[in-house]
Amino acid sequence: MKRNTLLYIYCLLGLLGCIKQEQESYNRQLILENVGNNIIVPQLNALQQEMSTLVKAAQAFETETTAENLQLVRNAWQAATLQWERCAFFNFGPIKMQETSLKIDFNPARTHIIESVLGDADITLNQAYMATLGAAAKGFPTIEFLLFDREKTLEQMLALFTTDAQAIRRKAYVRAAAQNIEVQVTAVAQEWANNGGNYLQTFIKNSQGGNDAVNTLANKMIETAEIVANTKLGAPLGVQLKDGTPQPEKTEAWRSKTSLAHLVANLDMMTMVFKGDSGDGFDDYLNALKASGSGQSLANSIVAHIAKTKEAVLAIQPTLYEAVSADQTQTKAAYALARELVVLIKVDMMNALGGIVTFNDNDGD
Repeated sequence: MKRNTLLYIYCLLGLLGCIKQEQESYNRQLILENVGNNIIVPQLNALQQEMSTLVKAAQAFETETTAENLQLVRNAWQAATLQWERCAFFNFGPIKMQETSLKIDFNPARTHIIESVLGDADITLNQAYMATLGAAAKGFPTIEFLLFDREKTLEQMLALFTTDAQAIRRKAYVRAAAQNIEVQVTAVAQEWANNGGNYLQTFIKNSQGGNDAVNTLANKMIETAEIVANTKLGAPLGVQLKDGTPQPEKTEAWRSKTSLAHLVANLDMMTMVFKGDSGDGFDDYLNALKASGSGQSLANSIVAHIAKTKEAVLAIQPTLYEAVSADQTQTKAAYALARELVVLIKVDMMNALGGIVTFNDNDGD
């Protein structure tokens, strides 16, 4: 019996040794070079462009307050927020150090603070003031509150910017908040740029050790999957409550009815990083390790499951807010798939990679 036990231990150590050898044979820096140069930097540059468009649209609306310009600034806000949802995946390095995510995407916006700012005529809504204002009353959610009301038509919203007693201040608030986000985004993009802080090279060179940049990216996949499942689907469904009461107001971007688009943006960026777009990604790494699961390569399993989760999200009708309030069937199906995706990445992928899990969302916040 003792001899069999020793034989088992020797075999296990030999297997672990083979896995470690395969892990070391793959050049992990290829993932960082590709993701850094061809995904992160271009995505941040795209966010800068979207923010420039939003600021210009807000300024035009402030100058000429028409229904057409209101729709243009709304469209620009939607495009910028969706691009941010892609870039939010990279909440490490400069974004983490500068607390950019908190400053521009504090959820939910504290509407009582926003109303207080609107009502205080002694406050000049400019960059100097926005820099001192707390995160709960600026950023994308604040602009959404100012621009959208799911119960009001475009014409009814326009009245808030034309005939309402706070019309002038409301327009100034939208413009100042947009400008403040642009400042934050520009600062992050500059930190990554070769002619700026050149964090790109720091990122690329950090390819060795248990908690290197590859491990960071892997943990961002876990974090994104957890947020999609627990925060963006589970919380509105009320799964964290004992009685399971739906909480539609916990749906992200419910005023603008763009919650589902945000979820799709999150899943699309997860796919892009995992597959490396057109270059090296985690799929290449897992394939090099010959990792398998569910009768196929683990890489193919993960790609297929992300796609299946996205398909389930797109099947939610008409909006996530209304779906959790009425028929929850499809939302629960998407939630279940998202939870399975968490396990695939957090357990199966990380075990195959020998990764260190540093992100843990026990309460789903």
